Amino acid sequence: MDDTEQQLALNEFETQMLKGNDTEARAALRTFLFCLADIPISGSVADVVSLLAGLSRPPAGAASVVLRAIARGNFLPNNDANQLARNVVVLVEKALPGLCGLFNLTQKRQTYEKYEVLLGVKSWVDERLAPLSVQYTTLHSLLAARTAILASLSHGKLIEFGGVYRILEVKDAVESVFSSLDQVSAISATLASDVETCEHIIATAKKLTTSYPSFVTSEFLEPFLRCSSERLHGFIDSLRGRFTALVVQDWVGTDLPKRYPLLEAGRDLRILVPFNSDGRGAATDVRVSVSSDSQTILFLNETIALGSMSPGKFSVGLDVHVIDPSHEVSVMLEIEWGEVGTSRRQNTLLEVRVLAQASEIIWEDYTYADPYGTGPAKGDEFVGRQEQLQTLVARMLRRQMEPSYITGQKRVGKTSLATAAAEEAQARDPKGKLTWLYILWGQIAHEDPRISLQQLGEQIEEFIVGEFASNSALPKGNYDGSLSPLIKLSTKAKALDPNRRFVVIIDEFDEMPQDLYLQGNLADTVFGNIRALTNTDNICLLLVGGENMPFVMDRQGQRLNKFSRVNLTYFDRATEWDDYIRLISEPSSGFLNWHDDAIAEVYDLTNGNPYFSKIICSKVFARALRERDADVTREEVRESVNAEISRFDDNLFAHLWQDGIFAPVDEREPIILKRKRVLAALARCARANLPATVANMYVKRNSSEITEVELKSILADFVSREVLSEADGVYHTVLPIFQLWLVDIGLTRLAADALSQELATDAQRVEDEARVLSEELVALTGRWPTYRGRHIGSEEVRAWLNQRSSCRDQRVLFTILKATRFLSEAEVLERIRNARLTVLGLAEAVVRRKATDRRNDIVITYVDGEGKSGQKYASIYAEENFIATTAILPPSSFEEAYQQHVRTHGIPKVIVIVDDIVGTGRSLAANVKKFHDRHVELLTSDQPAVLTFALLATIEGQQTMLRELSGLSYDRLNFRAGEILRESALIFADPKGIFSTVEERDRAKAVATDIGATIYKNEPLGYGGLALAVVFPTTVPNNSLPLLHSRSKGSAPQWLPLFERLVN
Repeated sequence: MDDTEQQLALNEFETQMLKGNDTEARAALRTFLFCLADIPISGSVADVVSLLAGLSRPPAGAASVVLRAIARGNFLPNNDANQLARNVVVLVEKALPGLCGLFNLTQKRQTYEKYEVLLGVKSWVDERLAPLSVQYTTLHSLLAARTAILASLSHGKLIEFGGVYRILEVKDAVESVFSSLDQVSAISATLASDVETCEHIIATAKKLTTSYPSFVTSEFLEPFLRCSSERLHGFIDSLRGRFTALVVQDWVGTDLPKRYPLLEAGRDLRILVPFNSDGRGAATDVRVSVSSDSQTILFLNETIALGSMSPGKFSVGLDVHVIDPSHEVSVMLEIEWGEVGTSRRQNTLLEVRVLAQASEIIWEDYTYADPYGTGPAKGDEFVGRQEQLQTLVARMLRRQMEPSYITGQKRVGKTSLATAAAEEAQARDPKGKLTWLYILWGQIAHEDPRISLQQLGEQIEEFIVGEFASNSALPKGNYDGSLSPLIKLSTKAKALDPNRRFVVIIDEFDEMPQDLYLQGNLADTVFGNIRALTNTDNICLLLVGGENMPFVMDRQGQRLNKFSRVNLTYFDRATEWDDYIRLISEPSSGFLNWHDDAIAEVYDLTNGNPYFSKIICSKVFARALRERDADVTREEVRESVNAEISRFDDNLFAHLWQDGIFAPVDEREPIILKRKRVLAALARCARANLPATVANMYVKRNSSEITEVELKSILADFVSREVLSEADGVYHTVLPIFQLWLVDIGLTRLAADALSQELATDAQRVEDEARVLSEELVALTGRWPTYRGRHIGSEEVRAWLNQRSSCRDQRVLFTILKATRFLSEAEVLERIRNARLTVLGLAEAVVRRKATDRRNDIVITYVDGEGKSGQKYASIYAEENFIATTAILPPSSFEEAYQQHVRTHGIPKVIVIVDDIVGTGRSLAANVKKFHDRHVELLTSDQPAVLTFALLATIEGQQTMLRELSGLSYDRLNFRAGEILRESALIFADPKGIFSTVEERDRAKAVATDIGATIYKNEPLGYGGLALAVVFPTTVPNNSLPLLHSRSKGSAPQWLPLFERLVN
């Protein structure tokens, strides 16, 4: 006999023992022992005990069950004829040696003495398990008994005895219950979901009492679970009123703030309706009903089960299909929820109106537009910086023009400020004779510093001379090694026209060769000339440079003391917010509609840096064109950044580690390298979810060549340069998008630099390169439909992946997600439509005289239980086949409901059994067989066709169903699936599954098994070990990988699923 038959025999024995039916129990014991002996049943219990005792290695289960039996009085009579006592002793000594040692049976003693000892083994077991049956009065006292209870269940001799009674499974169940109760007692922000998880774990544990009824599960586990449930709900009741929950809309009025492209027929859209779970506790079991009478917009998800929502903002995703263009659509949403500590349900009804985006947009006109160019802003493009602008303009317009220099990090708008100031001064010059020249140092750069100096002088001279008539006879100068001819030119120009004035802007001034500013004859001459120029009335120098500018100026400080410094930083939210809004919204005015939260999101990502703000806006603009969606909210900004951050080149950020080094060029590279190491350490801390403290970064630096003193020094330098900020010993980047880039791809770019190959060991480099990039996450999640009314986006997936610290583990989990098969609401409907009974030839088409007409010659049922997926899809199947909802018959009272249906509507032509997915086929086949055996007389009498329909099926599942149905006595049974899953749906199928190599598959399988074992110890890869990755609109089937849909149990590290299943 197989294991199933042995278990059934043991279940029968234990059930009859618990009922006190000794005769039936003896018969079942006899069957069980012969099953273990694997011989035909012939003889008495004593006979089979003798046979088992004669084996060299008898099964331990036989000895345990016999010990259980002899403990009950005269249940098994012992006499000289049957030699039961002697055989029991021999059997136990062979099968349970550890237990025998505990009871000193290894000593030389008489058989009857040993037998007397064995009669008390069951009492010893009861004593060990007794703490489970204590009725603890509070949750605190129950949790206090945790150590004692688990210690008892961990006793080695009890485990030896209890193997056949699933004692290890009982221990795991008890440990899981304790862990979940402990989490509930902590009263954290996830209290509602913790309670749901705890209830689910208790319910799962109760299945042991029905699947394996015995004195262990019935007399000890069941009381423990009952007590745990009572103490749980008592604890929750004590919190009543402390965790009130209220779900409210998170916008004002009826109209949604965001507009949608409702005017484009054929588009599938996801409308996000913002809510706020407002209160001190989570809203539990949140459900949304969707109702709309629109004939132009089809709402695909009529009911949405969100589960528990912690306090805070959340959105409900409504999947819609635009049938015909519509300027607006109204929908009624009924939201109902519960709260911790009470069974009372609350609800609210909202009317939501969705408005269409502007219809006059001609998208093609913007195909090549570039409203957010990152070059210097000119004219009206320059926004804000009014204080610095006015300061510079005032200095230019004074009777004796005053020189200035602008400094700050690169990419903060220094060039734009300089040119805007010159333009403004030119416009406001009372005489109208102020002109300006812009020189970028790169235009005159040369390997020979003297030639660079010569070209600088010649360009300034050409500019000044060009402002006068050709016959003005202004002197030509020789600028070989000196700018002194410009002094004479200035004097002559003033004599010709006292009102003519000149502004000269020299950009990237700090990029000049060292010979021109370090101590030396040439440098002294150049800066002596510059000082002389600042004494003229008609020439104003405006020097622009980055973080190296102070270093240049300090080297010639005495000669440049007339220059006033203007330091430019990021936009300040408190004083420049209106200007920042203009910076974001004005370039795309008339096309993009920027919501306030979108502008705030751009600011939060850039800390007000104008250059990177424009970079983000350009990505948002490109997305708007691509998606034909001109309404911009925070969601669109986040999506754009997550999609593009991996593509940002390191040159965008290089100034953060290359600038501000006050040292000769040949001494800068070692400093740059050490800065990179520090940034790499910070990025690794972020990837590992560790605070970026000095201690953590020192561990993560991956280079012995940087000391702790150097690390602290470089961090202090970064802080002084405002590249990093420090609070309570933790460091963050001042530019948030820089940290996003570092963590996403920047670390790999730094490590790949030719000058910094030693940044990481080979193993670390492989680990870094395995990082899943943000653009990959966005590309993947962008194709996903909603799950339980919410869109699972890139940020949620990143958090899910980060539960594994290894990037290589994250990579294989990401590969699994890429292979995951999603069914949207639309695809569910499509598969049901493809299986219409008229298409399959099982029923004739009927003429519907009214839209409300429904047919009653077909009945529908399900066999996976109330509240399961079969019931949900039965309703959808009925609607799509125009079948009356009254023809959906519950399995619990099918025969009674069927007879009532026959009396009202006649005998049906077809009975349809609906399910979601067929994996191995064993479960559904067994349930259909039960349905067949229970109702075979009815079927034989009325002769309806019986169709079992599933949305999806594996090839194995389809074959199993067809084979099992063909073996049943009723011959009008058939099976159909909406879609047969290909072999590629099996994640770990031989030889390499969905992976590129066998090694990668084996690693992924090990990771999935490791995580899955913390969820379902016996089925770590899902029911039947199929390792499917299938997600339905509102649930995930149990033959999909558990890591996708369920939380970990017991004391294992907590694992949170990405597509959590609701607990029924």
